Amino acid sequence: NALRASGKAAEALPHLAEAARLQPENPVFWLNLGGAHLEAERFEAALEAFRHALELAPDFPEAHNVAACTLLALGASSEAAAHLQVALRLRPEYAAAHDNLGRCLRAQGKMEEALASFEKALEYQPSQQTHSNALLALNYLPDRSPAEIRDRHLNWAARHAHGLPRPADTATGRPAHDRLRLGYVSGDLCNHSVAFILAPVLANHDRSRFEVSCYSNGLLSDATTARLRSLSEHWRDISRLDDDSAARLIRE
Repeated sequence: NALRASGKAAEALPHLAEAARLQPENPVFWLNLGGAHLEAERFEAALEAFRHALELAPDFPEAHNVAACTLLALGASSEAAAHLQVALRLRPEYAAAHDNLGRCLRAQGKMEEALASFEKALEYQPSQQTHSNALLALNYLPDRSPAEIRDRHLNWAARHAHGLPRPADTATGRPAHDRLRLGYVSGDLCNHSVAFILAPVLANHDRSRFEVSCYSNGLLSDATTARLRSLSEHWRDISRLDDDSAARLIRE
């Protein structure tokens, strides 16, 4: 688990597998093993471990929740939703399960129901990510006005962005070096629509005038990540830094 917390899920796997082998009747060990498989994007192996946990403890809401996350990653949103309904029957105030049910409903095109699930999750836990999920769902609801969507985004900023460090606040005057330094910060520098938009921008910067850095705030890394990295002069992984450390790195 220490290795998992350090972002080294693949290195954690043999240790977690040995723990489960030594004490196969412990559902928490299977849950931890499945979590590491999930973080390493080994979805089938993760699902097998979570099913072991559920065989041992069918009333284990956390196991139902993470099994649902795995099934959703595999495209089985209906089966995922069934696990989440069980988790919520066992623990009605389970914010993460409400959030994940919203993600399942969104994958099924049920946007009003998805938004309701996200908002229910926010009642129990005012999560920045869940609030962001709710905002995304709004974009698929044609009866919501641009003014409402704007106001709800401003509400997100008021609730979550106040007090965050702002590296630009310390920048004054023109840079001392010849080229303007540009930094792009995103949690989606992988196989994602953000990356599809950003790639041609990175590729077409005039490098005689601009020095380009990317600050990756996402845990996923794939072939798209490698391509974006090749288009950047500097690449910084800030996914495991706190806000102040990330701001300091960007400022420096």
